[in-house]
Amino acid sequence: MNDYSTFIALITVACSVLQIILFFKLWGMTNDVAKVKESMVKSGKMWQAQIESMMGNKDKAAEILRRAFCEEALLERYATGLESDFSKRVDSIIENYKRIYSKMGIDMPNFSEYKKWDNIPA
Repeated sequence: MNDYSTFIALITVACSVLQIILFFKLWGMTNDVAKVKESMVKSGKMWQAQIESMMGNKDKAAEILRRAFCEEALLERYATGLESDFSKRVDSIIENYKRIYSKMGIDMPNFSEYKKWDNIPA
């Protein structure tokens, strides 16, 4: 009977450790919900812009893309604490939008004014 109780104790300890690991993994996943939500909102706007572009409404698609860029730049303004980091991040956002605009065949507005920290309202 002593061997049986030792076996049950080992199984209980193993299950307890696995439950603790699972708890922390689930906790970590809930922290990622904001990132997932943000990416879905961005992709939703891109989806809308693509639909408008396919329907021939290039002006409407350009307006949606401009709004999406402004929202993304504003998010970077609030998320970034340093001006130097902000400029680098906006450069990468602009490069991303260059690809999107060219794929849709829409002329890209001049977003270089938004590279400066002071040009994004706080």
